[in-house]
Amino acid sequence: MIEKSVLRLRTKNYRRVISEAISNIDYNAKLKIIEIEFKDGEVYHYLNAKKSEWNKMIEFADKGKGLGAYINQIFKEPYKTGERKYYRLNAIEER
Repeated sequence: MIEKSVLRLRTKNYRRVISEAISNIDYNAKLKIIEIEFKDGEVYHYLNAKKSEWNKMIEFADKGKGLGAYINQIFKEPYKTGERKYYRLNAIEER
């Protein structure tokens, strides 16, 4: 079994956030993956994530409220690829 630390993104975008449920978030622009670590230690990765989604998460994180609720609305549909848990983004419109 691969340890979670090996699977982490740890890019220059890595941020700790103020949230009741979320510890930190990260974004790999090249791979288009958003990583979310929850306070319970669970780590989730979201594929095909657009930069606009990352920017929206940063907006919520900077406000210090609503990030968890936003994530629950947008990020859904789990599936597995290898050792990493991935989730697909719900379809959203670009503005």
